[in-house]
Amino acid sequence: MKKVIFLSFPFLMIGLTFAAMFEVKRADTPYSQETKQMEEYIEEAAESVKPTDGAAATIEEIDMDAIQQTSANEAPSYTVEKQKGTVSVFDDQDNKVFETTLEDWNKNKGYYHEKYRIEE
Repeated sequence: MKKVIFLSFPFLMIGLTFAAMFEVKRADTPYSQETKQMEEYIEEAAESVKPTDGAAATIEEIDMDAIQQTSANEAPSYTVEKQKGTVSVFDDQDNKVFETTLEDWNKNKGYYHEKYRIEE
């Protein structure tokens, strides 16, 4: 009896190891409902991001009219801040008006300088 238990112990351990591996793999795999929810979220996020005038799709542009009320005679002035691969444009009241990647900024530099009347 002792010999049978001693000889079957390694096979029992191998079986338990495989069972544990399959359980971990199953826990890491998302269920079909979770997969569907992730796909819907990605689609909604892609629809909400709209590229503007040749700019990259990751650009976040804030409506300037809602932030700043200026008269037609007054031209707003903007400042540019570059940090960690992003470029941000701020208005007179230090409200973020526009943000993009440094790569996109360099590619469309002329357009942004003209749009925000920024001098180099």
